[in-house]
Amino acid sequence: MSRLWTCPAGCLLAIGLTASACAAADTATSGTSGVGSRFDGIWISRGYGWLWQIADGRVERYDVSGSFCIRSGRGSDFALRPDNRPELSGDGASLRIRMEDPEYFYIFDRIDDLPGRCRERPPASPEAVFDAFAEAFATHYAFFAERGVEWEQAVAAARSRLDAGMSDRALFELLAGLVSLFRDSHVGLEAEIDGREFEISGTDKPAPVQATSSSATAGAWSARAAVDSLEKPRSRGGDTLVHGRLADDVGYLEIRAMSGMKPQALEAALDEAMTFFEDMSAVIVDVSRNGGGDDSFARRIARRFAAAPTLPYSKRPGDAVGAESQEIMLQPSDRPAFTGPVYLITSHRTASAAEVFVMSMRALPNVVHLGGTTEGSLSDILSRRLPNGWVINLSNEVYLDPEGILWEGRGIPPEVPLAISGSHRPTRKDREAVRDLVRHVQAHAAGREAGGR
Repeated sequence: MSRLWTCPAGCLLAIGLTASACAAADTATSGTSGVGSRFDGIWISRGYGWLWQIADGRVERYDVSGSFCIRSGRGSDFALRPDNRPELSGDGASLRIRMEDPEYFYIFDRIDDLPGRCRERPPASPEAVFDAFAEAFATHYAFFAERGVEWEQAVAAARSRLDAGMSDRALFELLAGLVSLFRDSHVGLEAEIDGREFEISGTDKPAPVQATSSSATAGAWSARAAVDSLEKPRSRGGDTLVHGRLADDVGYLEIRAMSGMKPQALEAALDEAMTFFEDMSAVIVDVSRNGGGDDSFARRIARRFAAAPTLPYSKRPGDAVGAESQEIMLQPSDRPAFTGPVYLITSHRTASAAEVFVMSMRALPNVVHLGGTTEGSLSDILSRRLPNGWVINLSNEVYLDPEGILWEGRGIPPEVPLAISGSHRPTRKDREAVRDLVRHVQAHAAGREAGGR
């Protein structure tokens, strides 16, 4: 049944806004008996395995997976901040809230009481830690098929080596063996053992085969060689963004991370870059060395190349039965922009939020995608606490491109394959490859302009 989502007067007071702002809220859900009482109660998320116990604006949080419920923290500023825009349904039975990404919301349903398994602290024995680990992945991980992991078989084989008296280090190594099966950079295990920190990520995959060079260039693309070739390069955000001119009419923008700059600083840096590109016939946008960051950061950049509202992708929790995908729209910026021909370069190192950027750019008609296939790790990281305090990370979110294609586990392939140099020091051939590609871009951009695209 559909519900009307509103933010009642009581909710505004609960999150610390003024009474005048509260008066502007929907009065249909007014009549709150006390500050914060509209949010007070116990809430379970749809997917993600989050349970929140809210009292007077303070949130006590639990991780719920299968038969395990583990307290994960308490605070007053995590959930109900104004910028998270918490909204209650008209009947007060559901809560919708935004957190890391202002365009994506999480939904919680009110439940009557704290589950019994949340009232007692689970044992921290090797068996309990192992079971909590296995159940967390079985409950939340969304890509066993895409990653080629037979989880039940792998867990059974690992359990045969489990011993009640094994050391923490031996238990860590046992769980690390399961982590390594995924070849997913968003899967990991973090532990503190005898005062030392240990961490393993599911990224020990073999080096990917480099794409065959296209006829556009005789060498391999090197972002470092491109930056070295720039005329008076301009760096912002500690080299997060680097832009300049590769030729009289070809601009270049390298984005090395989708994080590291506050929104205001990012927008100012993009204003500068787009103004610089104003008279360019084409721009090369390079994310071949970008390992990710924040989706909203990526979209702020992508919208500077959009001429019209565009649907680049949708997103849903893969661990919630029947969850509907939320369409994430890309709106054109009202600040300086470049809507001419754009050539996007990726590699196997392009991952996570950088792949969200790739989907956003590929949805635009003025963008051509070159380079290598991306890593294929698009989901945000879902972290879960184990009974002994160790933390696991896993992937539970399903991102689909505008055509409904899932790229998780295989990566986004380019339209034009281009070999990517793995050298940290650009060679003469790398520098020649940059010049060759610039000439190809100039010719291709001229052809697109003559042909109306």
